[in-house]
Amino acid sequence: MALLYAYDPASKSIVGNGLASDGGPASGIAKVSGNAITFEGKFTLGGKENSIRIVYTVAANLMNKTQKVDLSADGKVWTPFFESTFTKVKPAPKT
Repeated sequence: MALLYAYDPASKSIVGNGLASDGGPASGIAKVSGNAITFEGKFTLGGKENSIRIVYTVAANLMNKTQKVDLSADGKVWTPFFESTFTKVKPAPKT
């Protein structure tokens, strides 16, 4: 899924719109709370609408980020899809 995020001053929220992996539409709203960003939205895959929840958590030192993704077919029962951790590294010294 590829989303383009933008701030919507009318709703005072961050909205995301884009495409699922098969080209179906995807959209949702992101909310920021402390060091966490939670995106909740819907996407169409294989002709069926699904719900997605992505929680990004950024470490205080800004060097690490975790991502948890859950999916739901009905918007009520959520299934963990995957988790990932990102670590910023220092660039290699120039030679």
